[in-house]
Amino acid sequence: MPAWEPLYASTLFTSAVLIDTARMLQKPPEFTLPLVNHTAYIGEDVRFGVTITVHPEPRVIWHKSGQKLLPGQDDRKYTFISDKGLYQLIIRNVEIEDDAEYSVVARNRYGDDSCKARLTVVPRPKPADLTLRPMFKRVLANIECKEGQNVRFEIRVSGRPTLKWEKDGTPLAFGPCIEVVHEGLDYFILHVRDTLPEDSGVYRVTATNSAGSAGCQATLKVERTAHKPTVPAKILTKPQSLTVEEGHTARFECDVDGEPAPSITWLREGAAVAPSARHHIVSSQYNSSFEITAVEMSDEGSYSLLVENTGGKQEAHFTLTIRKSESKEKVIASPRVTSPEAKSPLAKSPEPVKSPQRIKSPEPIKSPQRVKSPVSPKSPTPKSPTPKSPTPKSPTPKSTPKSPVQYTVQNYSTTVLNSNNRRRHGCGRVLVSTE
Repeated sequence: MPAWEPLYASTLFTSAVLIDTARMLQKPPEFTLPLVNHTAYIGEDVRFGVTITVHPEPRVIWHKSGQKLLPGQDDRKYTFISDKGLYQLIIRNVEIEDDAEYSVVARNRYGDDSCKARLTVVPRPKPADLTLRPMFKRVLANIECKEGQNVRFEIRVSGRPTLKWEKDGTPLAFGPCIEVVHEGLDYFILHVRDTLPEDSGVYRVTATNSAGSAGCQATLKVERTAHKPTVPAKILTKPQSLTVEEGHTARFECDVDGEPAPSITWLREGAAVAPSARHHIVSSQYNSSFEITAVEMSDEGSYSLLVENTGGKQEAHFTLTIRKSESKEKVIASPRVTSPEAKSPLAKSPEPVKSPQRIKSPEPIKSPQRVKSPVSPKSPTPKSPTPKSPTPKSPTPKSTPKSPVQYTVQNYSTTVLNSNNRRRHGCGRVLVSTE
């Protein structure tokens, strides 16, 4: 083999390699990593990226729904990045209007290539609901009661639910006698007041929130009671107005009727009388008494009695008048009259009852301050000649009567209060001048 043949062969190989390399560089752009679809929430940033062959380096253009997106057009919205065959489009703070088809075209002098992808923009989801389904910690319980009584259904339920109450499958009608009270965070009470037989039934409560619902039920049974006819309150015996001496006791009484038994209230000038050390009120079902001991001038005034029941009421008015106590009465012993022919016990005048307390007489006796000596007094009993009567001693100076004075015998009685505030009674006869 001639010496030049190896050198010639090597030159031919090198030329062939150079020709093949040149042919490889003379090709249109080709996407080695094309676009892919994206889904984003409103407000997020989205990044589209591709890789392209760069021999020779292509010109890359981005499109949105066929419209060119040029650098500098909206720098706050779009950002374009090119780095050694990696081309990216960043869309910031996407909105519903950014939901579209995006494409990219790469072009050089040997040709071009393109690819596209879809951007889907969706609203952000609501925050996760962490509410738990309602749960009853205390359920309704069955109740039995008598007509007219009050009952209460109690529950405890978690989850901050709204409550729906039903009776026998229909919504419960609330009012003055039926109401629900929220006692605390999870504590509820259904009140049924003044129950009637019609309130009997199945009561159900349903608790509902965003996580679900729960319910429970119970039965109410109201026993009917026999009703007595209602009789309006009435005063049968009315208290009478009194005039009482200061220091004495005033007592008022009344008899009443009505069904149900009426309440009895004693009032003074419209205000209820409160029991005290001097004011005593004793009441039974159909009668009452009101007593004031050791009355004072301040007790004087207008009083009233009020009786009342569900059928009606009646009022009676009366007054209390206080009379000031008088000074102690002086009782002067009457002189004895004796008859020589007929001795009668009626001629004696009894000694007055001595007491440290005031003497009270139902019928005050007017005793003469000065007893005149009669010339010949007549004795009413027995009939006999009237003898001359000796002149009784008198604390006043002696005087000669101008004419005879007639006397009669009268009965008297006395009432004495001793130191223990107890009464003592006495009686007798006394001579009274008829002049």
